[in-house]
Amino acid sequence: MEKLKTDVNTGDLYAVKLPTDKWGAVKVLKRVDDSFLLLLTNYYEEKMPSLNHQSLKKAFYQNRGMIEGTDWSIFWVDGYPSKNYIWLRTEEISKHEEELESNRYAGNWKDYLPMDLVYQEEWERENKEAVHLRIKEVKDNESGDQLTYEHMDDAEFWSLICLLNGKQQKPLKKNVGILIKELSERTVETIFAFEETLSYKLFLLDTPAYAHQTHEADNYFSPDQFLYARCAVVARGQSYFERVLANPSLFDLDLEFEELLTVTSKAYKKKTKDNFSYISAYDYETFSNKQAWGL
Repeated sequence: MEKLKTDVNTGDLYAVKLPTDKWGAVKVLKRVDDSFLLLLTNYYEEKMPSLNHQSLKKAFYQNRGMIEGTDWSIFWVDGYPSKNYIWLRTEEISKHEEELESNRYAGNWKDYLPMDLVYQEEWERENKEAVHLRIKEVKDNESGDQLTYEHMDDAEFWSLICLLNGKQQKPLKKNVGILIKELSERTVETIFAFEETLSYKLFLLDTPAYAHQTHEADNYFSPDQFLYARCAVVARGQSYFERVLANPSLFDLDLEFEELLTVTSKAYKKKTKDNFSYISAYDYETFSNKQAWGL
């Protein structure tokens, strides 16, 4: 049932249906007379959001230039929302949200729709190959000795990851053993190549753009949790990985799939009975991508 609200207050969350037949949502951060500072949330689905949907707690990053140049979608509007905006609830404004500012003006609220969500979707569709160019760029910028390590063919790597049921909403940890068994039946060189490719994909996600996706920026940041969340992105499969790589706003720090880190060592142990001592060219630990972190 649609909720009616006659006034607008800070902390109000509103949902609105977009021309793509998907729903977006905005949060009121500030009010000055009859002008409002709105923050576009990360919700963009075919159904109206439930009151406790996690994407309502995350800011949407407009990112139509690959990894660099991401920014939250925050803007001022005048007047009040049209009847197309459905009030969901009122929540507290965090300390970080109170400090947010914007010079962007979107006109009258009654005429405004949060089209940044639509433009981002169109950009991702039109720039699908840009993901692969980004990967090539990072490779080309690395030193030559690192590039001597053999990577696994992408098709083979993702076919192995699919054994985790990565297309499910949540990859199944009980299937990690299936992946370990399958990998242990390959050659030692293939096991090393899997480790190289896994490490490299985790390295690609090791940047501030992915680490700071929640607008609750005053929350404690855990390097370990960030690593485990990067593992979860890989565990969900190629399509999800490439979408997140192109759009950091999709990265969810609350996910984790730590078990992926020990797949290679367990497969090697199962095959050779020896301990795994191989060191990959790319370090997947948080802050290892020194260029991205400015270290």
